[in-house]
Amino acid sequence: MHRDILAHHLRWTHLAKFWSHWDTVVDVGCGRGTPLAWALYTNRCAPELYVGIDFRSLVPEKERQFLFVREENKNKSHIEIITEHLKQEGEIPNKDWMRIWDYIDATDVEEMINVQQTYGPVSAVVCLELLEHMPKEAGIRLLESLHWLAQGEPKVNVFLSTPVFNGKKAGHHVYEWEYSELRDELDRQGFNVMDHWGTFASQKDLAPVLTEEELIVFHALKWYYSADFLSIIFAPMHPAESRNVLWRLNRK
Repeated sequence: MHRDILAHHLRWTHLAKFWSHWDTVVDVGCGRGTPLAWALYTNRCAPELYVGIDFRSLVPEKERQFLFVREENKNKSHIEIITEHLKQEGEIPNKDWMRIWDYIDATDVEEMINVQQTYGPVSAVVCLELLEHMPKEAGIRLLESLHWLAQGEPKVNVFLSTPVFNGKKAGHHVYEWEYSELRDELDRQGFNVMDHWGTFASQKDLAPVLTEEELIVFHALKWYYSADFLSIIFAPMHPAESRNVLWRLNRK
């Protein structure tokens, strides 16, 4: 399994520690296949309501056009039609707590207001591996939207993950933020950083910062585990040196 894929799976299991406290989860940039929703389902810690939103159509356009002209769908909402179709296709868990809202611009605060007005206050906002797929200016607007969604008491958890720019971005990414650059922007947007963890790192970046105790464990494990696996194991303790970071935030 590729390092990045394994790191994503382990990140979902980490988020599971918080899931039992969630009533309504908004997954911004849920993606095709809604991997977070499947993780909620398979770990038996589903929220009262999961709302997955995405910029793109999550249904092929030809199927989409057919869906919206069906007689049985004429009195149903956009969300009901898309959600029911994806359940029938096995794309998402066939559960009452699932809602999918595609073709929605998460960088537009007005659209996020519409989400909250439709479903009420949220317990958690999740945005995984989306920020890097847009220009910096759009990313700033996305952070503004996440901040707006996170209003409420008790304070709403916001989980944000994105790669860290180290001089060379991935070819399919539009803009990767540097570690300190993103941390400063989160502060400017009015977020508290409650915690953050590296999800994976490069050994050359980790080596200079490992403590003596960590080095002992590292060398004890390296004869069995691959370099990729070790880069995941030690990354959570060194987010500033990692290539990808998961941030746990709330509003100031």
